[in-house]
Amino acid sequence: MNDEQMHMVKALRKCQFMPGSFEKRFVADMTYHDIAKSLTPRQDWFLRRTYWRYRKQIGHGGEKPDDYDSPPVKDHGDNLDEVARDLRDGMAGYLRPSALEKQEEKARERLAAWNAGQPRKVSP
Repeated sequence: MNDEQMHMVKALRKCQFMPGSFEKRFVADMTYHDIAKSLTPRQDWFLRRTYWRYRKQIGHGGEKPDDYDSPPVKDHGDNLDEVARDLRDGMAGYLRPSALEKQEEKARERLAAWNAGQPRKVSP
């Protein structure tokens, strides 16, 4: 963390947050964050956003950050197809292969019944 971020965290530690709010957990986590490690772009954005949101308790009159309403977008680079395939394959891995095959078979049966104009069978 740089000096500006450390200043923001120290100021936010004194604020009162809603019980169980994400801001409260975030500030508590940042208090114990390793100083040598830098924050991710999203953490930095949320820190600046929270600092501005609680400006009256902190006592500063800074300007609203330009990107207050738009968090940074994750950059996946040129491999979006690869990321999508990995996500699809990863989700399929949560089901046993036999359960996945049964789901696919039921879906094919429902599609065939729909195409034939038959009413849908409701399993008990």
